[in-house]
Amino acid sequence: MAVACAADYYMITQKVINVYNDADNGSEVFVRLEENLRYPLIGKLQDRQNNIWYEINIGERLA
Repeated sequence: MAVACAADYYMITQKVINVYNDADNGSEVFVRLEENLRYPLIGKLQDRQNNIWYEINIGERLA
């Protein structure tokens, strides 16, 4: 299920964060974000195990 987020919501990393290609811990890591960075939230997903995944835009690529 995808939920739209307003453009004024941001994710601020408090530690190094792995960004995956898909909403699955088993998928390939696309990039690692360093701590204390801010990224606009594009959307919010929930998988079958009720884990919450956030979509962000990194260099015009959705992750």
